[in-house]
Amino acid sequence: MHTFIASCSTIANPTSIYVTASHKSDIIQLPLRYANAERVPIVYEKIKMIDIHHWNIPDIPDLNSRKELDSRDIAGSLNDCYINYREAADFIIVHDVDDLIYIKQGAPFYPSFKQHWQQFPLTKTLNLTARTVEMEAENGYENFSMLKTFQTMNVLPERIYGKSIYNTSLIESVWIHWPTEFDKRLKSMTLDEKDAVLIHARTFKFGKYNQTKIGKNVRNF
Repeated sequence: MHTFIASCSTIANPTSIYVTASHKSDIIQLPLRYANAERVPIVYEKIKMIDIHHWNIPDIPDLNSRKELDSRDIAGSLNDCYINYREAADFIIVHDVDDLIYIKQGAPFYPSFKQHWQQFPLTKTLNLTARTVEMEAENGYENFSMLKTFQTMNVLPERIYGKSIYNTSLIESVWIHWPTEFDKRLKSMTLDEKDAVLIHARTFKFGKYNQTKIGKNVRNF
């Protein structure tokens, strides 16, 4: 059993924190104490009663995560979800609803991921190459067809940053698509596009399409 102590540097002098249970409206207020109370966790850590893990902010080039005010709530929500399901899942991917993952020859996800970590046990994240697609979309539900929608997908040539798959036994928390790890031996790996690809359905066109079909492009994956 692990005890975690979290601190938030974005709120100055907090007086209390509130804890809620999933799918329940009950709220528990926990008052915070300072001075002597601040030193108590350090004493417990020295006698090995608890482990203190500070909230890490990943070092992302050209991005100061502390200033990303628009996405701060998203980052917290994604990490909340990750921690909530971490004990119940061997692998978790933090992705968007318009991300579609294809694995070579339609292989099931779980055996593929398990085989990878057995072969490369120090993989921090398993990254997927991402390609943006444009597709024809219906204006309503009456004529919607998943098959017809997929048949209109046009894969754009540009490659973009894909999403990460996490092994929950190695990664304890995440900041959107970047993990916070404590074992510096862990390294990220990217799957070759011929083995797996992530389709990011970002660009939608409504009505009559421009006759560009995904056709041969899809079969190449």
